[in-house]
Amino acid sequence: MEGVEKMLKKMTLSATERKGVRFGKKGGLGAEADPQAIGKLLSDKPASADILANTLGRVWCPIKGLLGKDLGKNRFLFTFRQPSRVRKAMYEGPWMFNNELIIMREIDPRRTLDEMEFKVVPFWIRIHNLPMGKMNVESGRLIGDEIGEALVVDVEEDGTAYGQFLRVKVCIDITKPLMRGILIEEEEVQEGTEYVEIEEDDDSGMKIIRMFRWCPFQYEFLPDLCYACGIIGHVEKSYLYS
Repeated sequence: MEGVEKMLKKMTLSATERKGVRFGKKGGLGAEADPQAIGKLLSDKPASADILANTLGRVWCPIKGLLGKDLGKNRFLFTFRQPSRVRKAMYEGPWMFNNELIIMREIDPRRTLDEMEFKVVPFWIRIHNLPMGKMNVESGRLIGDEIGEALVVDVEEDGTAYGQFLRVKVCIDITKPLMRGILIEEEEVQEGTEYVEIEEDDDSGMKIIRMFRWCPFQYEFLPDLCYACGIIGHVEKSYLYS
């Protein structure tokens, strides 16, 4: 609820209301209960909980299926009849329904439904134009943590990668504009390589020029994106109504 603190300041609580209540440590779901998670579909159109559960259940719980319950505002409670498959739903996304993103969250018993945030999503990102010596786990985690939170770096058993790009799975805050790439500072300038020159002052006030390599990103399975602001979840035409 919005403005609860402001509302309480205007109220005079009775002696009974001021007592409050303290919950014990018991309660909650039993140990035998099927695990649950909450998902939010980023869509202007309402969706059916049963259709969502049937569609996603084919991937998440292909043997025993998935139960879905509508919680309002395109939020849904999912009950996993195969407990071992919860991790797939939570971390192997991004997941789409009719080309629209669905964000999964574990249930936080300390929060209300309206206090839950649905803004962090895992995406595979291809990092292009990296030198061969930087195609490794260390570089992937360093860059991934600049984008968001690095989860997985796709490398060989020896910790290195080969090819045109390095793949990193990153948890991204989709309420912020997507990064288009990253600058990698080069200590030695190589002939035939294009660089970005950035002029700045050093500690003594002298002008120095730092040389950077631009490494563009390519996002895999990217849903609807606003090309005006770079944020996922709405398209540019929505500005016509703002």
